[in-house]
Amino acid sequence: MITYCHLKNKIIYKEKFEELILKQELKFNLFSEKFDINEKTILLLLKKLEKFEKDKKYLKEKITLSKLSADFNSNTKYLSKIISLYRNKGFVQYINDLKVDYLISLLHKNKKIRNYTNKAMA
Repeated sequence: MITYCHLKNKIIYKEKFEELILKQELKFNLFSEKFDINEKTILLLLKKLEKFEKDKKYLKEKITLSKLSADFNSNTKYLSKIISLYRNKGFVQYINDLKVDYLISLLHKNKKIRNYTNKAMA
């Protein structure tokens, strides 16, 4: 019985995964056609965004769309459109959400930080 449930769940999860991949590919193709951005450019910028998030470069002070696009060797329009579509938010909200998520993870990991004021954490 347990094996049957496991196999059934495995099939269901595989179908859901394939459906999500298909949706992402469709979204990618529609985006590249709609905004006339080269697929290689989209993939390159998405990889750079992932590295940016992984390296926590969003914690730099006074980060702007123009500075980030210059770091990525891109233009602000492409980067803004890609963030808007793939992160579902504007640039400022994207950066703020990354910072808030980082702070929340810090609060979970380090109990000493919980004693700081909001101003000190900001």
